[in-house]
Amino acid sequence: MYGGIDKDGGEKVDKEISQIILNAINEIAEEKQIAKEDIIEALKEGLKKAYEYQSHRDDSTNIRIEIDQNKGTIKILKDLIVVPKVEDPELEIALSTIKTKNPGLTIGDTYTQIIPSDQFSRLSIFKAIQVVKQSIREAEKTSIYDEFIDKKDHILIGTIESVEETYMLIKIGRAYAFLPKQNQIPSEILPKNKPIANNTYIKFYVEDIIKNKNYGQILASRTHVNFLRCLLELEVPEIAQGVIEVKDIARIPGIRAKVAIVSHDPSIDGIGACIGPKGERTKLITQELSGEKIDIIA
Repeated sequence: MYGGIDKDGGEKVDKEISQIILNAINEIAEEKQIAKEDIIEALKEGLKKAYEYQSHRDDSTNIRIEIDQNKGTIKILKDLIVVPKVEDPELEIALSTIKTKNPGLTIGDTYTQIIPSDQFSRLSIFKAIQVVKQSIREAEKTSIYDEFIDKKDHILIGTIESVEETYMLIKIGRAYAFLPKQNQIPSEILPKNKPIANNTYIKFYVEDIIKNKNYGQILASRTHVNFLRCLLELEVPEIAQGVIEVKDIARIPGIRAKVAIVSHDPSIDGIGACIGPKGERTKLITQELSGEKIDIIA
């Protein structure tokens, strides 16, 4: 049973620092769109790691972290078994040392000690911060994955962030899309580090969402056949409505594409509907695909 607590140690807990930390948690949660509970759990794990480093132990199972957001307090608690003679001071405490202030305690009870924050070295705190940062990065990856997983096989628009040797990085809100060189239309490939005007927008097909990728979790493509399929759905209402079905697509990106279609309504000319009045529908798609000629066949 829990028979006592070191109340004197609690007075040493720095409420001002605790409040600063908790305020930072609220800011991070809002900025990164991560649940506060996840950040608090990361903080608890980080403080446990700091204790392990400080005490040169690999086990912190008897360490508990209590965070009260309403009171603005963070307490690091160590549960010790009351024994007649201490063999391991990290796990045990002698009854004789606490009996006066805790007359109800007996051998085998649990005594809770509050660890003052000033007992932690800077390096220990650094270890804790590293754990918290890593946990936040993982939580942010999960949050972005959950936000964008429904966008797979759809078209998105983002701004070009940078151009590297083998890929382009595209920013979409708080996330990044990764557009490999092989997924770029050849005539659109830009040299590495080419200056990009602010707010240079680019449209792309979401080929995949990768949960554990460190940077650029959204795999983008402008050469995928489904990029053309999605563009057709955007420009041709009859395709979006299912009246005209796209049966097959073959592309040489940026050069030429052949699209096989079938009209499920005998009264609708499938080829004419796809091309549009004066060829306007396919013309818009050709412009988006850097001059790629679109042949519609039925």
